[in-house]
Amino acid sequence: VKAVEHVLHGHDESKAKILNLGSGVGEPGTSLSNRFSKAAVIASDSTHDLSSFKDGSFDVVTCAFGLSLLENPEEAMRQIHRVLKPGGSLVIAVWDSLSIEHISDEIMKAVMKDKPIPARTIDYLSFARPHALERLIEGNNMALIKMDHEEFPFQLSGLDHQPPDFAFNVATIPIHQNLLDLQKSGENPKALEGAHEAFQALVKEGVLVHTDSKGHMFTGPNRFKLAIARRQFEDADGVLESK
Repeated sequence: VKAVEHVLHGHDESKAKILNLGSGVGEPGTSLSNRFSKAAVIASDSTHDLSSFKDGSFDVVTCAFGLSLLENPEEAMRQIHRVLKPGGSLVIAVWDSLSIEHISDEIMKAVMKDKPIPARTIDYLSFARPHALERLIEGNNMALIKMDHEEFPFQLSGLDHQPPDFAFNVATIPIHQNLLDLQKSGENPKALEGAHEAFQALVKEGVLVHTDSKGHMFTGPNRFKLAIARRQFEDADGVLESK
């Protein structure tokens, strides 16, 4: 939200059109709608929806941690460039490091014992490689304006309206599908049970998962990079009309 405030500073918010990609359960789309109540904010959980928008439809496109989940990030970035207005801004965040990947590694080792550990179905750190995000942005005729790095822990307990098994479900996001596949295939019918036991052991160990003075569980720090880019003006945009 702060990054969008930055790129829209000095603009008439009532005329702004913002597209949030990969909203999932509604964030940050909901927060953007609340903050920019006068703007037109569209939240989409699928990049397939991009094809329904006309060229140059949006002043801002945002994507929070969804790029690595896509089958074809290159095509998604081409579509983002297409739907942005000339001079419009992209605000995008990707993971640099993820504490739950370390937690999941230890859980999977315990589940698999001496057997080879299966590859994860999703690479959440695909854009943690040096300059991977920058190259993708600049390769689609967008100028990188700003790149920030920040970090925060995941809170696993002590939250309002927290569903059962919330801590375990968050900690095993990177291997959730692997665990289901192990059970479904019959290779390890008790994969989820073993993963629960391994997670509880990590909680007791207190290294990868720690508890504060209030009894709330937290992971270690998760580092991410936040990029702000601007779609450049091109000859095809027809900014200057011939008389």
